[in-house]
Amino acid sequence: MESNRFRDHSVWVWVGGVVVLLLLVAGIVGAKPIWTWSKQRRAETFLIQFREADQAGKLDAASAALRSAFFLAPNYPPVAREVAHFYSRSGLPEALNLWRELGAVSPLTLEDQLAYARVALELDRFDIAVPLMLQLITNSPSSPGVLPLAAEIAQRRGDPDAAVRLANEALNRDPANTTNLWLLANLQLRHPDPNVQSSGRQRLMAMAAGSSPERIKAVQLLLSSRPLPAADVNLLLRLLPERPEATFEERLARLGLENLSDPSGRVARVQALAQPLWNPEGRSNLLAAVSWFGQLGEYQDVLILVPEEQALTDSRLYLNRAGALGELERWSEVESLLANPKAPEMPLLQQILRASAAHAAGRTNESLGHWQQALTLADTDRAMLLSIARLAEVRGYTQVALDAWRPLLGDPRVAPRAAAEVLRLASISRNLSATRDALRRLDQLGAISHAQRITYALYDALLNQDLTRTQSLLSRSGAKAGDTNQLAVVRALVALRQNDPDLAAKELDVLTVDWSRVPVLWQVVRVAQLGRVGRRVEARELAEGLEVAELSAPERALVDPWLPNR
Repeated sequence: MESNRFRDHSVWVWVGGVVVLLLLVAGIVGAKPIWTWSKQRRAETFLIQFREADQAGKLDAASAALRSAFFLAPNYPPVAREVAHFYSRSGLPEALNLWRELGAVSPLTLEDQLAYARVALELDRFDIAVPLMLQLITNSPSSPGVLPLAAEIAQRRGDPDAAVRLANEALNRDPANTTNLWLLANLQLRHPDPNVQSSGRQRLMAMAAGSSPERIKAVQLLLSSRPLPAADVNLLLRLLPERPEATFEERLARLGLENLSDPSGRVARVQALAQPLWNPEGRSNLLAAVSWFGQLGEYQDVLILVPEEQALTDSRLYLNRAGALGELERWSEVESLLANPKAPEMPLLQQILRASAAHAAGRTNESLGHWQQALTLADTDRAMLLSIARLAEVRGYTQVALDAWRPLLGDPRVAPRAAAEVLRLASISRNLSATRDALRRLDQLGAISHAQRITYALYDALLNQDLTRTQSLLSRSGAKAGDTNQLAVVRALVALRQNDPDLAAKELDVLTVDWSRVPVLWQVVRVAQLGRVGRRVEARELAEGLEVAELSAPERALVDPWLPNR
């Protein structure tokens, strides 16, 4: 019997097919590492381009090269590390995520950890900066940069004594480091103790007499610490003689000292500095001078540097002149500047200035309208919202300030500060929704205190339809001494929301408090609990003490049946 040739050949066909398939799979599997390796090599080429452009000060080219490297190999540690450092230098919040992700796949170097901690500090993320700094102080206390950064963190957290101590320790370990010397002098000058301030002033005077790179920075800091004794002014003038080769920054420092020494010649001196700069070639130096005197609070000098005809040629100069006029409360001149048809188009700034000018003229409703338009234009612009919040509050527009701070709760650069400001301003107007939002943000940041978490649970139980989060907050709050009353009110409110007034009564009846003196929301919960268990007379008696007009809508809904007018 003849063999089946088709069947015999088909076996080899199948074998050959399997072999080819295996080779294809192997090729694909093998090609993936090769492809990844190829992208990493190309990314490294872009990193070289980035470093060259960065060192040459070509920021646009540097940024473009770095973006190309990150696009090719976002998970490649050398690329991720370079991007994280670049973002940290720029103070961008994305740096925090990059450092966290990089630390999960590759150990962070000391330089990495310092950059991570510093950008976290700049973004007010103390929940990240403080643990990092504690770790660095424990593991590398003698490494350059650790103690100075710890001193800055202590200063920002409101502990000037610790800040000075850490800065002093850093200087003792590296006495030749003029940056550490300047930091210590700066922190001492900002200390509340006059004796410590005097030590800082002496250090700065010694730096001004030397030749360190921080010499002019020391003079600028001294100029900002008014009053500066006449003897110190005269000594500094001798230390900074007029010389043709002086840098522009040195000329500014000497001008500031001359103005203190002889105020009568101030206008002529500032004009002499400014006039040669009133052309496109001098624009950068003119802006530097404006920034210098603005930081010192010398707004009259800013107006001399930037007359109106100059302000109309550049939006930055326009901004500085308008701002200086506002700081000097010269609002009629601000309105005149805004009305000039040649003024640069700056809608947001103009709304802020119009709001302030209208307020100064007593036109409150008009001012409020401009504030509202400014808020709309600002949207999530951090710098402008901060300006609106500050300017509106000092003029008495508390609600505008609150509305400016609330969008900043989502900005990791200022979220902790924004939460604190929202809590403060919301308490003035009893804005429970804003308070709840700020507490929720603090909880997300891991920066909420035990008492605040219970308060968050209370407001959440009132305002949120779904009680799941409230229950989670209660389970995480635990019980500590002094919490009994607040926790009982929260649990009672939850019980009322779940239509169990008897359970609410069990929580509140055992409390020994004067219900007429407790916070309004506690009174509201008690009134609702009393009314719903049939103790209507007691409910109405307690409700008589409530300012009905000040109750929020959810509070009013709880107690409405027992208010005096019902």
